[in-house]
Amino acid sequence: KAPTPPTCSFTIDVTKCYRLTTKNNPNSLTNEKDKKLVQKVFINYEQTQIFKFEKLANGAYKIIEQKTGEAVTLDDGSCSIGNKLELDDYDGSKSQQWKLECVENGYFKLIPLCCPNNVIDLGSGSTASGKEAVLATYSGKDCQKWQAVAVDCSNPCATDMTKPTITCPASITKDVTGMSGTCWTISYPNPTATDNCSVSTITRTSGAASGSCFPIGTSAIDFKATDAKGNSSTCSFSIIIKSTAPVCNTNFSSTKCYRIVNVNSGKVLDVNGGIKTNNTSIIQWGYHGGVNQQLRFYALGSGYYKIMFRNSGRVLANHNTSSGSNCYLYDYYTGGFKDWKIDCNADGTYKITHRGSGKVLDIENDATGDGANVEIRTYDGSNSQKWRIEEVACNTSTSYLTSKNVLTMDASAEPLRTRIEWVNNTGFKNDYFAVQKINNTTGQFEDIETLNSASQTDDLQHFGTYDNQPTEGDNFYRIKVAYTDGTFAYTETKKITFDKMSGVRVYPNPASDVVEIDLSKYKGNEVNVYFYNPFGQAVLFQNMEKVGDTPLSIDVSKLATGRYLLRVTSKGKRDETKQLIIAH
Repeated sequence: KAPTPPTCSFTIDVTKCYRLTTKNNPNSLTNEKDKKLVQKVFINYEQTQIFKFEKLANGAYKIIEQKTGEAVTLDDGSCSIGNKLELDDYDGSKSQQWKLECVENGYFKLIPLCCPNNVIDLGSGSTASGKEAVLATYSGKDCQKWQAVAVDCSNPCATDMTKPTITCPASITKDVTGMSGTCWTISYPNPTATDNCSVSTITRTSGAASGSCFPIGTSAIDFKATDAKGNSSTCSFSIIIKSTAPVCNTNFSSTKCYRIVNVNSGKVLDVNGGIKTNNTSIIQWGYHGGVNQQLRFYALGSGYYKIMFRNSGRVLANHNTSSGSNCYLYDYYTGGFKDWKIDCNADGTYKITHRGSGKVLDIENDATGDGANVEIRTYDGSNSQKWRIEEVACNTSTSYLTSKNVLTMDASAEPLRTRIEWVNNTGFKNDYFAVQKINNTTGQFEDIETLNSASQTDDLQHFGTYDNQPTEGDNFYRIKVAYTDGTFAYTETKKITFDKMSGVRVYPNPASDVVEIDLSKYKGNEVNVYFYNPFGQAVLFQNMEKVGDTPLSIDVSKLATGRYLLRVTSKGKRDETKQLIIAH
């Protein structure tokens, strides 16, 4: 007698409600906002996840989502593999009629009558939230085996009055004693919330976001959780930044005004007599708010600053390296003698170090009276070498500001580029700046860069840029300022010369693999050849003990594409340089 075949059954009761899931998947079929059907975690009473079945005369089923009353539909009735499920008004088409075919006890295939040879697949095997339900060829995968799980048809959330429960993280305390800075980055976890129906949103209603920079003190953070019916509840916590000693800030803004106060005397840096010319001595004096006592800090990197006096646009300088050398006012250009490093002392005061000498800012003879010279000395930790840097309200009184329009520039040669700097005090009526250079072919000035120059102030301001493509020989530069009334003004013209290498030839140029250098003018002598990148760093070196008749060949295949400065040195002879382009 033949064995009885195994039975396969599942139950659909048209009077009940169901959530739809697959054998491999804990998630449920869900109506997204655009009515596409995807898989999401099931939430009690969530009507976008609850369906009812209606039996049709042909034995198929119509499947109705409870929130909208719309029918589960195969998009456009297309039998293309990957076509998606959606919701739509029921119109009786076969794309909305479903055959349920048992595949094992409790599970069935979901087959659209419009595509009887295909099935619906949930998530393509993935259980990640948001994966779509799509048309597929049946392969027996668990993601194609559907189950209808009975759920409560009622919708108590329709009249929900219960507030969600929201839990904030614990307050966070950070001790910044001895640290430098004005604020500290703090990240905190998001609050969590639960609700008898579902939580719609958790929003931050006040306070800074996680990952923000928090100042010293207590910063309150408030959150609110809201459910689908608009019921809400709140929670709060705090970010507490504390310090048991003064906090030292080394991040200064070039848009703010500062005074530098000597700890020993309580006096501030002052340009003697308010004079604006180079070599004017820097002294200490009681603070009176004049612009000859107010400074701006311009960051140079690695903790160094250019310290500019507002009365002139010139900077704190010292071209000497010996202890006791007095400081004075001077135009800024690179070289280290006008650069100052700001470091924090343990007590929250500052040490101000001169880059050119390594010595620190000090007051002559530790004097405490008005008029004492400001100088540099070897660091000894005394109070006359300790300073406070305090932000002050920028003085805008015309009696202190420069009475005439100022527009001055300077330029200097660096490896492979020209540094261009200028000072101006007509930001209140400026439209733009143009950096201009003479075209060697036409002999006319042309713009090589334009910059916004409007600032709504008549304070002296410093600007700077680079010409990264100077030519061999003479380069002529000037700054043009365009005013909002349509008129213009120009600085004086500056000439920067890059030496030609009449005796040294480099070929090919541009090069990609190997360059050959004709050094015949050095025949019989020892020669060193250096390659510098645009940052002035030596990246390649070659020594030739005795130059002969054969050009020097150098492999440059490992150099990055870009512009380089080639420098040739030989004892007793003038160094020569030439620009080289590497193009791979």
